[in-house]
Amino acid sequence: MASAILDDIAGKLASSGVSATIGRTTQFVAPQDASSVVLTETGGVDPEFTQQSAAVRRPGVQVLCRATTAAAARALGEQCYLAVGNLRNTTLGSNFYRAIVAVQEPIDLGRDDRGLWRCAVNLRTEVSKRA
Repeated sequence: MASAILDDIAGKLASSGVSATIGRTTQFVAPQDASSVVLTETGGVDPEFTQQSAAVRRPGVQVLCRATTAAAARALGEQCYLAVGNLRNTTLGSNFYRAIVAVQEPIDLGRDDRGLWRCAVNLRTEVSKRA
């Protein structure tokens, strides 16, 4: 289910004008092509159980934005934050999301080992599979 959630969030970001990659990537052709958004799974929190099964799962997702300047990374992080940081009672893909919420404001993570600036937003989701 987790990769489907990443696909759903990537789709929502795309509809907001942000192209996102799922999983980790370090392949950039040149510095001018370095702006990127990468979605990865995080631990999340405990699911809600009913009748011995997980009725609502609550996985976490990190949205990591990279760019050649701190301002560009921050702007990309803010765009992602506004696009997916406060969604309620919506269907994305084949999943129903009771909520997708940012657990903090976009945070500056400094430069990576390639010298790119990073900004991250961590999300908590509440999702149930549509029948």
